[in-house]
Amino acid sequence: MSSDFLNCDELAENYKKYDGEPIDCQFHYYLTEFNDQSYIELNAHCADLTRAYVINENCTDICIEDPYNENSACGQYLKDRKIIEVLLIEK
Repeated sequence: MSSDFLNCDELAENYKKYDGEPIDCQFHYYLTEFNDQSYIELNAHCADLTRAYVINENCTDICIEDPYNENSACGQYLKDRKIIEVLLIEK
């Protein structure tokens, strides 16, 4: 189910596959599922994100446009997604 999101250029430079290590203040991505598709969603315990960062399997951030509209693709995703596990962690 999970595609290799490390193929996304900006992710490969700064993130590695999560291997169960403790997460302090590193940024990390959850693997999520919405409408039978895999996504990753940025998360941070020590920082407030100004908006959601949600990457689809085409390496596109679906929340870059209209992130606060509950009827947008981003809003629908945030309302109905299923969080599966931590997939990537900051290097």
